[in-house]
Amino acid sequence: MKKMLHLMENTTGYNSFREVQQYELVAGNQQDLYFRIIQKESDAQPGATSLRWIPGAAATLTFTFESIDAANVITRVGTMAFPTEDRSIFKVTILPGDKLSGALKAVLTDGANSETILLDGRLVVSSTTDSRFFC
Repeated sequence: MKKMLHLMENTTGYNSFREVQQYELVAGNQQDLYFRIIQKESDAQPGATSLRWIPGAAATLTFTFESIDAANVITRVGTMAFPTEDRSIFKVTILPGDKLSGALKAVLTDGANSETILLDGRLVVSSTTDSRFFC
């Protein structure tokens, strides 16, 4: 089994959201990104059923938005969006001054165990000039 992150949109509650394969951000806007930790069979085909992964209550999920420019690397610890209802959903806030221009790396630390979790989908960052960058 492998753990992955699913992108979520229109997240207003732990039972009110939509999982998507692609999520578009507009550079310069503050926005909350929601992710669900899921578990898939290692050889699962696209579209295969997945199960949510429930980490311990003290688990952390650290997001690093990488960049070839070290000054633009952004690292933030996500928060459990609904810690008493569904600990598989994490939120991270993108600030107006953040310059997203590289891959997304997420590290789940649950007790003594840490592991990198891949994004099952992609983030698209659009600027006000209609250029796009894909994570």
